[in-house]
Amino acid sequence: MKMKKILAAVLASAAVICTTSGTVLANDCADWENINSTTEYSILRYAYITSLNPSITSTGRIKVGLTLGADLDYSLTLELQEYDGTWDSIDSWSLDGTRSGTISETCSLESGKKYRAKATVEVYDGSGRMVESTTKYSTSVTAR
Repeated sequence: MKMKKILAAVLASAAVICTTSGTVLANDCADWENINSTTEYSILRYAYITSLNPSITSTGRIKVGLTLGADLDYSLTLELQEYDGTWDSIDSWSLDGTRSGTISETCSLESGKKYRAKATVEVYDGSGRMVESTTKYSTSVTAR
């Protein structure tokens, strides 16, 4: 009977926290996403990914930096996307490594068109099992 009361209290507390904090738990509790819909941005928190920062300039410099909080392997892909009613990937670069890495390229952009960078990372443990993954986008720019 005491175990049922403890379990009920824990479940009630979890329900209150989830409904009032705006925090959504993802698969296996590996990553958390806190979404503030009034300011249209999100803060991502992960077990292994410390930073993932895709960026693009209006002159065609596209870049992504990745840092992991542990000596784990990763597969990182950076895509150049162009907007023409929908976002379409028009070029991509990949990097496999351990702990941290950067992809940096210069692209030829068409003046007046809208572009963004899309970064996708998969993190693997020592057994080769994927333990975390995410995709993040840069802000969009209009090419000069």
